[in-house]
Amino acid sequence: GNAGPGPGGAFQQDNNFNGIVSIEAENFDNNTSAGVHSWVSRSGGSDGTHMEAGPDNDINRNLDYIGNSPRLDYRINFKKTGTHYVWVRGRAGGSPIERSDSVHVGLNGNAVSTSERISGWGPGFGWENDRMNNVGRATINVTSTGVQTLNVWMREDGFDFDKIFLTTNPNYGGNGNGLGTGPAESDRSGQGGGAPSGATTALLQAETFDGIGTTEQQWRSLPEGSTQFVEVESGSGYGGAGGQPTLTKTLSGMQAGTYRIDIRADTNGNSGDDSFWLRVSNSQTNNGGYRAMTPRESTNNQFFNGFRPYIYLADNGTGDLRVFTLTDGDNTIEIANREDDFKLDWIRFVKV
Repeated sequence: GNAGPGPGGAFQQDNNFNGIVSIEAENFDNNTSAGVHSWVSRSGGSDGTHMEAGPDNDINRNLDYIGNSPRLDYRINFKKTGTHYVWVRGRAGGSPIERSDSVHVGLNGNAVSTSERISGWGPGFGWENDRMNNVGRATINVTSTGVQTLNVWMREDGFDFDKIFLTTNPNYGGNGNGLGTGPAESDRSGQGGGAPSGATTALLQAETFDGIGTTEQQWRSLPEGSTQFVEVESGSGYGGAGGQPTLTKTLSGMQAGTYRIDIRADTNGNSGDDSFWLRVSNSQTNNGGYRAMTPRESTNNQFFNGFRPYIYLADNGTGDLRVFTLTDGDNTIEIANREDDFKLDWIRFVKV
């Protein structure tokens, strides 16, 4: 086989309720041809590139694909065990379309009956999670944590493979129509905290935080179109952050200094859904407590329906710019519920 263009190290699964690991097809660890067929890089796709199973000779490897079909390998550091739902982004790139619209996915070089014969694509890129003949959703049972190898085999030549992600949340993705290009590609080992070393900005997707639950009294990860957001639907933390459901994430690799807070959120167009508690916990003492955070627009009595970015989050009530101090070590970011129905898509730290 041929080594891939990836930077080395295994893709890191999110250790939260969604348990997502997301991979661009072209960032394989190994690419193994079989006979006249191979996976070849082509332009187009979520990150500008996809992999094509070619040449398109109208060949079908239905069940005899191990050793007879070209294979792509992806090393994953699994943090969670149990059922993982397999989502593949691709398209039927061959001719005829109905004979280039399927692919096999397995684990550690082995066929997995519940994730082979994934199909249903048309001529445009889209997501599929169903197996051929409507026999069920594509899933893989991961029995142990640690580094394992995800495999993608050609079933029909001419198929264009763009991206794949696994999730432990059966409700993530819905019917696939609102996924867009899907979750951002996962970090590889050695790339921690979602930011490169010495970074002065960091954008953290809300659904990647730890602490996501399943009830209305917890932060839940929910879809709205192509957006995956978190929300507490029932229960107020207006009196203080103590005892409130809390999201947690470690942010490292930042330049030490003072940072403002930006978010993308939906405040439902009213003052009752427009704030949350935020705390940055590290070796410093001046930011030890939670601080109420509100979009500056709200302090000027401007409220909006729908998701939009809010720049420069302010002190609730005074409108003064809220800033936090980050160190160049590990910084623990904690978000606690303050007003239910506040919907958070992402939070960004920007050095000022």
